[in-house]
Amino acid sequence: MPVEKKVVKIEEVMSSRRAQDPIEGAVNFIDSLHQLFRNNEAFYRAAFVTGERTKLFEHESPTGIFQKSLKIAQQTCEAAKENGFLTGEIDSLTLAQQLFGCQRLARQDWVNGYINLQQYRTQVLIGMYMIYAADGTPEFQQRLKVKIQELCDTK
Repeated sequence: MPVEKKVVKIEEVMSSRRAQDPIEGAVNFIDSLHQLFRNNEAFYRAAFVTGERTKLFEHESPTGIFQKSLKIAQQTCEAAKENGFLTGEIDSLTLAQQLFGCQRLARQDWVNGYINLQQYRTQVLIGMYMIYAADGTPEFQQRLKVKIQELCDTK
């Protein structure tokens, strides 16, 4: 399967399974990617390297993968604010950029062999939870702290 078709599959995973609760949404998101990558780790590692080198993931294209990912993350943050999880003191675009960034860094670490897929999952979830906590309501922050500690305890 060509790289472009695999990228479409990744986009489908990223845009599916939206949950009202951001914690549930983060787990659904990363578990879907984790399962997809686990099915053919060597291919996905190579595809990401190829994608980076061919500028498939460049940030300027309004219809590119980066912008699509950012839009999904921003919609997730806006929904979290509307549902009372986030305060809105940090704008949703800023939060979305950081959510994307923590996933991208963990993905790069996995692609380069610095971490395994389970560590990738843990790193992404901790990063996402910390980003949500930066703008979370006090009750939501407490839930996030518990989830972060649980992830740290299983490392």
